[in-house]
Amino acid sequence: MALFNTTSWSLAFKLSLTITAVVTSVGFLIGILMVVQDWKRFQNDLAEKALLLSESISITAPKAMLRKDYWSLYLSLKNMASKGPGARSEHEITDAMILDAEGMVQAHLHPAEHPIGLLFSPRDEDDKALFREAMTVRTPTVLSSGDFSKDGFQEGVVPLFSDQKYLGVVRVRLSVASLFEKTMSTAVIVLLSILLFVIIGSLLGT
Repeated sequence: MALFNTTSWSLAFKLSLTITAVVTSVGFLIGILMVVQDWKRFQNDLAEKALLLSESISITAPKAMLRKDYWSLYLSLKNMASKGPGARSEHEITDAMILDAEGMVQAHLHPAEHPIGLLFSPRDEDDKALFREAMTVRTPTVLSSGDFSKDGFQEGVVPLFSDQKYLGVVRVRLSVASLFEKTMSTAVIVLLSILLFVIIGSLLGT
């Protein structure tokens, strides 16, 4: 058919088609870069919140650990979860715990799964690697997993000390699921907007 025979196309049509293709490619590239930047910004904000939550627990945890006041430790985690980001449906607190220097559970947001006094039991190999890394932390740190995935998370890790003696660590983990959905929605809007502008521009230019 003549329509699909490029040799029959006019020079003006070929030029217009080429410009449209280039503009579309550049537009999509810019859109992708915008989405990636938003995702990184969301991740950084979430990491900061996870660290702040861990630090809030670390203020009173050392004294409670020395008193072996496990109930107070658990209540601090429970109250944090009820007042934290997850309570406002912004970000879900999926895990929160206080471990001693040996990795024994002093308090956990899910005590039925991780009883007090037992060695913390990671779910899988990735979780085991994060556990080992968290136990070596000596300054407030953020650990992350999942990259660009709704199953990812940001974890605030804060070591606990008393008179310069290492007591253990606080770990608070926030899910990125809501941020992932927000980023995907933004991506669809940005890419569709770019495509619409390209189509309108092409129609006006023909």
